[in-house]
Amino acid sequence: DEDVCETQGNCAYKDINIDTVTVQLNNMGKDTGLKYAAFGTVLYNITAGNETGKDISLFYGGYDALSAQASDLPQVGTEMNFEGKALAQVENEINNEDVSKLYNGTANLTFKDGKETLVADFTDWHKVTIKTEDSNPSGYAFTFENTPTDTNFKVPNNYYAQKAADIKYYGENLKNPDEFVGSAFYQAGNFNAEMVFGGTRK
Repeated sequence: DEDVCETQGNCAYKDINIDTVTVQLNNMGKDTGLKYAAFGTVLYNITAGNETGKDISLFYGGYDALSAQASDLPQVGTEMNFEGKALAQVENEINNEDVSKLYNGTANLTFKDGKETLVADFTDWHKVTIKTEDSNPSGYAFTFENTPTDTNFKVPNNYYAQKAADIKYYGENLKNPDEFVGSAFYQAGNFNAEMVFGGTRK
């Protein structure tokens, strides 16, 4: 938008003529056995003149008509366990430059009596536990364990960090779902971590 551009004073993008953009979708949900939902990465390859670049974003979602949230499931005397995979895209400012890394991991989700516990264990990064916590403004509490191989991407312990999670269940019987997908993010200053995950019923 030109008005916004002028207000922000950063209009470099107006001088760039993008020649081609190709999009590659990597649906990890398919590899995980999901039928009603999906999650993974979208890779953008961009060509502008003699310059080339890449950008990666994460995605998740599924059939709305076959989706439920934790509050829709039986809240008493119910335990469900799911296992699958997880992705984390982590960004931080290193030497005045924004740098990002993509991490792969496993995901295990337990739903018991209305409460959720998700454990996403990433190779070379953190083991992340996300638990239902009603007193937390985001509805979830986050715990990070282990030290990443590259300490530039270690999660900073910041009281004012912004964090949130979204977990949805899918299946033909929404009181007894077959699978789940979800996302979470943690942001503190220049540090940003976005996660997506999904799995099937054990």
